[in-house]
Amino acid sequence: MKRELPVKHDRYKRILILCEGSEDEDYMNRLKSLGLWSDEIIVTVKNVVGIGNLADKYRDFHRAHKYSSIVVFCDTEPSPHGQFENVKEKILDYRRNDYKDKSVPWDKIIYYANPCTMQVVIMHLGYETLPPTCDKAKLSPTIKKYVRFEGTYSADSSQRQAIMNEINEKNYNSAMKKNINAFIRNRAATGDYTTNILNLFEALEGHNAEMSEEIFVR
Repeated sequence: MKRELPVKHDRYKRILILCEGSEDEDYMNRLKSLGLWSDEIIVTVKNVVGIGNLADKYRDFHRAHKYSSIVVFCDTEPSPHGQFENVKEKILDYRRNDYKDKSVPWDKIIYYANPCTMQVVIMHLGYETLPPTCDKAKLSPTIKKYVRFEGTYSADSSQRQAIMNEINEKNYNSAMKKNINAFIRNRAATGDYTTNILNLFEALEGHNAEMSEEIFVR
């Protein structure tokens, strides 16, 4: 990978969000475009085109030293979450063995949605618990309760755009956060993953200095 310029030392913090795929990328870019996050944090979103590429891309960008922080946003996939666990282990191995770092918890680097990003996105529009699958066709009936598009959901660009058009500042603050917190509480007894994405959002908003600093620990 071509080596990039070192991170600039100024008042801005630069964070790179590595996304598993197009849905994750669209969602992060939509939130970024709404101006919901701190003006002092410069957010770059990159799609690595597949969960299997996340760990290697994380390592490559981390070595390039261009960003104040690099985080990952991905699906857990259905239980037993084999690919997700593999991403966690590879990134932690890199930090332990290559970067000689044992101090940063994995959940300050890896942000996730179970079973998929749509579980977070749909919470902007209503409280829904999606079926434990990443089969897009099976998610279609739930999505179409809130968003109009042609055919069965397949995550094509026009369908993704129709969904992103429904995301706005009001439902980010009033619906999504409330619904996700309820989702986390309601699923606590299962012992399974839910999502930790609100921690990333709170850090990017910049209102909680301690939370913001946590994601900028390289």
